[in-house]
Amino acid sequence: MTIDYKTNNYVKIGNYTNLVAEIPKTRTESGPAKLCPFMEPLMTKLALTHPEWTIVGGGPRWHLNDEFFQVQKFTIYAGHEIVGRINRDGWRDSGEDYKYEIFNERVRQSRERSGGMRTKDMKKALKAIDGFFAPTTDEERRGKAVTEMASHLQSAAWKAQRELNDVFISVIPAMANYIASNMDELRPALASYGVGETVLDKLATRLEPYNIMVQINAARSSKSGTTVVLVEDRYMLIPDSDPANPVFVTSQQLDPSMAGKIAILKVFDNNDEALADVGMRLNSYTFYVLP
Repeated sequence: MTIDYKTNNYVKIGNYTNLVAEIPKTRTESGPAKLCPFMEPLMTKLALTHPEWTIVGGGPRWHLNDEFFQVQKFTIYAGHEIVGRINRDGWRDSGEDYKYEIFNERVRQSRERSGGMRTKDMKKALKAIDGFFAPTTDEERRGKAVTEMASHLQSAAWKAQRELNDVFISVIPAMANYIASNMDELRPALASYGVGETVLDKLATRLEPYNIMVQINAARSSKSGTTVVLVEDRYMLIPDSDPANPVFVTSQQLDPSMAGKIAILKVFDNNDEALADVGMRLNSYTFYVLP
């Protein structure tokens, strides 16, 4: 909250020149501003002992029958700087559970759990306020600037990395194909940038199955591949272009190119094996055949 005369009226509370209530100009009620009974002893004490402060009460509650604004939340200014906030914590009208809630950055840093200090004891509240509420020192400004800059730079680095990753995702298939096709020429260049031989060997080993999956995904996207299921002495062909209408054929009726690819995939002992320009073996009776 900052003092804003364009959108708010500032109504003096009692006879204190440095204790005011902030009332939005949109409010239609009209009446004096008063302190919450629980907060009154503390806030009047602060107004008297700290004339250099401006104490602004916010979020006033309108008491219809008595026609006045009651204030229970306060922002403390030293000049134009907010040095702290003081609220009434609690909700029961009896006031038995009310506490002073005292908050600023120094209070937060002094506590094991981040947050404001809460106490029913006015003496403890005054001691905390006197100890923690003061303009920011140059050392605190320096520490805040260093922390904020480190956080900002880290966020900016993460953002740049995410944006780069988004671009890489779109070009990875083309990059993988290029690297696979030019691996022998690229190895020395990659090595010169510090990529070790072990990593290069692993890259070469992993690129082939990756490129095969690119082929398969492209075939599925263009609906040009076929899932083949061996059913006793027949083959059930499930084309990507019309998966709801499979076709049953015998081995003699198979297209020679498809028959050759199925024969190659049958040779594999392991499931989930794949070959470029051929397809993939799911198990001993199910295959995906590339066009």
